[in-house]
Amino acid sequence: MKNIITRELPLVMQPVNGSSWICGASCLAMLFQSEAFASMNLPKEQNEIAQYVLAPRPNQPGQYYCDNLRMLNYVNQLGFPAAYVSVSDPVKSLKICQEKGLEAILLLRFNPKHGAHFVTFSSISKYGVFVNDPLRSTTTFDPQKENLNKKISLSELPKLMARVNAYDSEIIVPNSMLVISPPSINESYFIHECRDCGTKMKLPLVLKHQIKHILYPCDHGIYWVKI
Repeated sequence: MKNIITRELPLVMQPVNGSSWICGASCLAMLFQSEAFASMNLPKEQNEIAQYVLAPRPNQPGQYYCDNLRMLNYVNQLGFPAAYVSVSDPVKSLKICQEKGLEAILLLRFNPKHGAHFVTFSSISKYGVFVNDPLRSTTTFDPQKENLNKKISLSELPKLMARVNAYDSEIIVPNSMLVISPPSINESYFIHECRDCGTKMKLPLVLKHQIKHILYPCDHGIYWVKI
């Protein structure tokens, strides 16, 4: 295990106040503080980013969470090609992302009965998938040891990403992730068009055979399109 290679992706810990769950904003802050986005003048603080991606949680007054569609729109408005996709094989997809320099924010559900949680993909190897987890648990004493490059086994990851329930109404497909192309890479893309509203999405060509669904920012709200 001494040869595990991880990268120095910044760790941002989300505040836990019981009403605003900003793990998605925390994950974006990690990426925007990283070397891949160093050349850009981007918001670096999670609380600033949260203003653009938080939404009221349905049927839970006073509760807010990071909305998938708002996160997608926010990144696109900053000028980066980004897509919220559901993939057939998350392990294979992350290997492609690592090889090509694509960034990914993963949606995990550690408890099948609870809401989903965002983590930032750091690296993948034969030993597992390594993520930066912004959530401080009640037993977390040293985030730099416990949340930085947290290991998830290759067999466990698909289980965590495949859980779908009624808690988050917009998460109706398994294995979903926000894939972002940083300015430092030169990647080929393909264009997919929503058959209902005509919205076009720019997607990494290397993931074309992995993508099963695409989240579209249509006028009528959240809309997953199967391809």
